[in-house]
Amino acid sequence: MDPASFATLIVELAHAQQVVKYLTVASIVLVVADILDSLALEVSLSSTRV
Repeated sequence: MDPASFATLIVELAHAQQVVKYLTVASIVLVVADILDSLALEVSLSSTRV
């Protein structure tokens, strides 16, 4: 494998790693948003029961 294609491979791997990082962060944000949404729904339901 010549150095140029090896460098290209390294760059591609770095990009892939960043994509994985962004997807992980996005997943965490969605999970947290879902939990907060569930809590807000629970609070609104309990306040309407009174």
